[in-house]
Amino acid sequence: MTVCIHTGLAHTTAYRKGCRCVECVDFMGKRRKNDPAQKERARLNNLKRYGLDDATFKSMMDSCGGKCMICGQEAKFGFGHGNALHIDHDHVTGKVRGLLCGSCNVGLGHFNHDPIRLLDARIYLQESIDAAE
Repeated sequence: MTVCIHTGLAHTTAYRKGCRCVECVDFMGKRRKNDPAQKERARLNNLKRYGLDDATFKSMMDSCGGKCMICGQEAKFGFGHGNALHIDHDHVTGKVRGLLCGSCNVGLGHFNHDPIRLLDARIYLQESIDAAE
């Protein structure tokens, strides 16, 4: 059995894995985040969550040209966080709608995926632009 170098508590499993101190949890998180095998597992799990396989996702990327289907921002890599495309889906049916940049994906969420609210927001913005001219 090993001892945590931060808290002095005994680890119950392999080094750091059993410890829940902030330092060890942070260390394990960074290690997982930088592990290529872990990144690939996370990518495949994300696809599986939405009922997609690698070929379907690649087909979706090809069909949108690797760009957000709303604003056209180009993704530098696959999907997930940062400058990447997110898998947009209907929260009621679970059906995948397409690939969006993070801003557009969150924006739809803030408008509760309601097309009427989005249209009202567009009208509001257009009216304020027209009033300023």
